[in-house]
Amino acid sequence: MTDTIFSLFGATTPPSLIWLHISLFLIFTFGIGYIIVSRDLSKNHGIVMIGAMVKTEFFVITLAYFIIGDMNFMIVVLGGIDILFVCLFIEFLLKYKKL
Repeated sequence: MTDTIFSLFGATTPPSLIWLHISLFLIFTFGIGYIIVSRDLSKNHGIVMIGAMVKTEFFVITLAYFIIGDMNFMIVVLGGIDILFVCLFIEFLLKYKKL
């Protein structure tokens, strides 16, 4: 199963999946943070700001690795989707005057 997931993105299965698991748990944790924000939109805007920064960093890193030829374009597309979320996060922060 793992081999199939990596092959979809043009990558080989690494010898250890620790970085994949850490990334997935980090994504899950951010999801919980977004749920916390959604329960009271007037609070916890720092979570949204950090989320926007991380999503921007993800896109920049994937784009850089794509440019040097070490990343599949599909990952850059996923990073592009994250940039759309960054725009929405910024809109949210501006609407609630926290940016």
